[in-house]
Amino acid sequence: ADMAAVTKTQLSELQKRLSAGISKFRLPLLIFAAGLLLMLLPTGKRSTQAVQTAAQAAQTQEQRVAEARRLLAEAGYPGGKGFPSPEIMTTSRDVQRLMAETIQSMWQQVLGVHAEIRACEWTAYKAAQQSGDYDISSSSWSGDFLDPATFVELWRSSGGNNCTGWGSTECDAALAEAAAAADAGVRRAALQRAEELMLRAQPIIPLYGSERTYLKDPAVQGWFPLLLDNHPLDAVQVGGRG
Repeated sequence: ADMAAVTKTQLSELQKRLSAGISKFRLPLLIFAAGLLLMLLPTGKRSTQAVQTAAQAAQTQEQRVAEARRLLAEAGYPGGKGFPSPEIMTTSRDVQRLMAETIQSMWQQVLGVHAEIRACEWTAYKAAQQSGDYDISSSSWSGDFLDPATFVELWRSSGGNNCTGWGSTECDAALAEAAAAADAGVRRAALQRAEELMLRAQPIIPLYGSERTYLKDPAVQGWFPLLLDNHPLDAVQVGGRG
C-alpha cells in the first residue's frame, strides 16, 4: 500500500507550511529504508512524473533541510520555538507506530518541532478520519486496478475515501474531464493535471510505496501480479494442467 501522512485542511496556515517544507526533502525512513516521495502514484501507474522542479531535484539533503528550516523561521518559529505540537494519529499496528515515531524523531531532530502520537484501534481510527478529528493522520491506499485513476480519483471533493477535508473545483473538473474523455492522451493529461493540483495544495505528504516479491515456478501459468493480490486460482495451471 502507498502510505501517506494526511493533513486536514483545518490546520493553521503555519502548520501547512511546515508540512510543505518537510515534504521537500528526502529524510530516510529508518524502518523502511525509503525516502519521502514527491509524487503520488507508484511506479507503473503514474499519470505524470513527480511534481518536482529541476531545482528541487538537484537539491542536496542539506539544502532541503535548510529550506524546511527557512520556511519555519519565516512563519515565526525559528528552530521550532513556540510551534504548537501537532498530533500524529495512527492505528495500533506496529508498522504504523514505528512510522509515526520515525516522523516524530525527524521533526524533533531537524526542525525542533515536537509531535505527539495517538495510536487508535481500527474502529476509532476510521471514525476519527471520517469526522476530521485529527491534526495529521497516517493513511494508506492500494490501487484497485492498473490505472492512474484508482489513485487520483481519491481526491474528488465528494469522494467517500477523501478524508482530508480538502477539495478543489479545478481538480474536480479535471477528474470529470478524464472520466468523459474518449481519447487516451486527453484522459492522461487531465489525470496529470488533477494529480499536480492535489500535490501542490499538499493535503497529503506521500511517504513511500510498497512492493511485493513473488517466487513462481516457470511451469505455473495463469498467475499474474495483481494490485490487490487477489488471485483467481481457478485460472492457474501447472504445466498445462488446471
